Amino acid sequence: MTVSMTPTPVGDLDLPYLDIRSAEFLAEPHEVLRAIAAGGVPFAISSRALEVLSYPLVWSLLSHRAADTPGGHPAAQDAPSTERIDSFRRDGLLLDMEREQHDRIRRVVKPFTGGRIQQRRPTMTRIADRLIDEIADPDDCDVVAEFTHKYSIEVLCGLLGVPVHDIPTFESGTLDLRLMGSIPFEPTLPKVDTALQTLWD
Repeated sequence: MTVSMTPTPVGDLDLPYLDIRSAEFLAEPHEVLRAIAAGGVPFAISSRALEVLSYPLVWSLLSHRAADTPGGHPAAQDAPSTERIDSFRRDGLLLDMEREQHDRIRRVVKPFTGGRIQQRRPTMTRIADRLIDEIADPDDCDVVAEFTHKYSIEVLCGLLGVPVHDIPTFESGTLDLRLMGSIPFEPTLPKVDTALQTLWD
C-alpha cells in the first residue's frame, strides 16, 4: 500500500502527516498506520496532535508525568458545543483528565479492584450465560452488539449500583456517547447532548 504524506517539521524531525479525515484512513486505518510505521519513525503529525504509532512507546510514555496533557477530548475542542458537553469534556472523561483529578476520582470509585471483581464473578458469569442464551442465531450474530457491549454495560451498572430497570436506558446513552470522538463532531452534537442528559437523569 502506498501512502502519500507531506513531511511536517517538528523540532529537528520531519514527521509524516497523517490525514485522519482522508477517505483512505477512514476506510483502512490500520493499513495507513502500518505504512507510516514502515518508514521507521514511530510518530506522525495529525490535526489532533502528535500521533504515537508504537505500542511499546505508548506504554512507556503513559508512565511519565511529562506526557500528561490538559483534559478535553481533542476531536471536539474546536467544535460547536453545549454547556452539558463542555462540562463532560472537563469533568467526565476519565481518559482525558489531568492526572491529579483522574487519581482523585479513581480513589473514590474503585469498581475494578481484584477483590471486588472476584466477589462479583458469579454474577458476571450469570450475566454472560444469559446473554449467550438470548442470542437468536449463534451462527450469525453481531458479537459486539448482542454480547460484548451488553455484557460490559450490565457488569459496570452492577458495580456502580445502577438499578436493573435503568440499564437499557443507560446502555442507549452510552452508545450515543461514543460519538464524542466523531470527526467532524458538529453533526453528532445533538445526539451526544441528549445522551449526556439521559445519563445525568
